[in-house]
Amino acid sequence: GITDYRAHGLSRPPLTELLAMHQIYETGVATGCPAHVVHCSLGRGYDIAAGYRAQGHAATVEACIHYLVLDEENDVRRLGGKAKINPPIRSRAEVEKLWRHVAAGNVTLISTDHVSWSEQRKTNPDMLANSSGVPGLEAMLPLFVKGALQRGIPLTWAARLMAQNPARHFRIDHVKGALEVGKHADIAVMTPSNHVYDAALSGHNVVGWSPYNGMTLPYRVAATYLRGRLAFDGTRVMAEPGTGHFVRPPASLLLQRLTP
Repeated sequence: GITDYRAHGLSRPPLTELLAMHQIYETGVATGCPAHVVHCSLGRGYDIAAGYRAQGHAATVEACIHYLVLDEENDVRRLGGKAKINPPIRSRAEVEKLWRHVAAGNVTLISTDHVSWSEQRKTNPDMLANSSGVPGLEAMLPLFVKGALQRGIPLTWAARLMAQNPARHFRIDHVKGALEVGKHADIAVMTPSNHVYDAALSGHNVVGWSPYNGMTLPYRVAATYLRGRLAFDGTRVMAEPGTGHFVRPPASLLLQRLTP
């Protein structure tokens, strides 16, 4: 009978997520394949992943920026369906546990789960009737930098968790993920600028809302470069359609991994 903001978390309790993680990692153990968990919302989940790695298994795990920023008792209570994400946003205590795992090196990579639902799909008073997922790509880097600064985590970890490690994970680190000779000059430039985030102001968030609206961010993304060419000047997208290239893992990579 519960239909308010609490309904989503109650429908997906921590135990269900943790059991699913064990199933994924045990499948990796049984098959000898790398096993990856996306969207881990619980500190205990990162403990589980670290335990499998300590046993010699390839067990990676992803955090989403919303699990490092939002909490159930404040943000989900306030936002309702606009904070409905799978797995659910957890408590503030879990948020801080996740940051401790970031600091300990137990997080493989960070993503957004960016989804541009219209507000009509996210404002039903019945929490479970709303669509799952939120827009987050535009604010991900400033949000992580803010959280890292508050907790004494080196800002270079932003490059590790959102560039280097993802490139390695998707096996394209021969050309992506680091500023090294022979790799693409993909660069994000940030400038100090305390500002209150409003997703409707930039013109780049197609739905004009965000669960991060009203939050003060310490930096802005002032420019981005793709393969050394200006793609975004801080206001306008400069890259033309067709600028992107499909990047494949090296053809020999699988054979290299299978070679004793």
